[in-house]
Amino acid sequence: MPTTDRDLILLEPALFRDHAWLGQRLVHGSASITGGVATFSLITPDLVSARVQPGHILMHDGVPFEIIEVFGIDEAQVAPISPRGGPSPKPPQRNQAPAFIATFSPQIQLAHHAALRRFGIEPGVGTPSEQQITNLDALSSLEAMMALEIIFAAAATPGPTNALLLEKSEWYRRRAAAERQHIHLQLDLDNDGHPDAKRSSTTIPLARG
Repeated sequence: MPTTDRDLILLEPALFRDHAWLGQRLVHGSASITGGVATFSLITPDLVSARVQPGHILMHDGVPFEIIEVFGIDEAQVAPISPRGGPSPKPPQRNQAPAFIATFSPQIQLAHHAALRRFGIEPGVGTPSEQQITNLDALSSLEAMMALEIIFAAAATPGPTNALLLEKSEWYRRRAAAERQHIHLQLDLDNDGHPDAKRSSTTIPLARG
């Protein structure tokens, strides 16, 4: 799956501050960061048991960092949030402070499956399969927008901010629809390691009678 929580937070910097309750809080406790390595204390549960992975988000005293690598039960390499392919940010240094790690992986997974179906690819079954897509990263922006549509629709509980959140969900739905028109998936149908077909979301797959 090409999309991670980092892709979501690039679009919505306050997402994990304001709406982490809609995702999964994997661990909580406190942490310090030295040379880009976060060391946790009073952590529940530990990083390995919680299955913390690269791309998850550490919120350290209200500031988000991307998990780059997990070193053990209480240490992980982290980095400031930055776009893919951008310059490497300076390793952060921060004193001990409250911290938690969260993810919107369930919503991202839903968006990933929905995005594949938009291109006529059924997740896990049939031909072509997801494994035959050679440029899967092309879906990352689309999936991030689709996931945010799901998240803000769920966040729109009755209250004064309901209309604003529903409006934001609809805005991401429209952005995703526009983004989808520009994507062409490359497929390696004969599994020789080279793409030999292309598919867009407007392609109508044909089957022999």
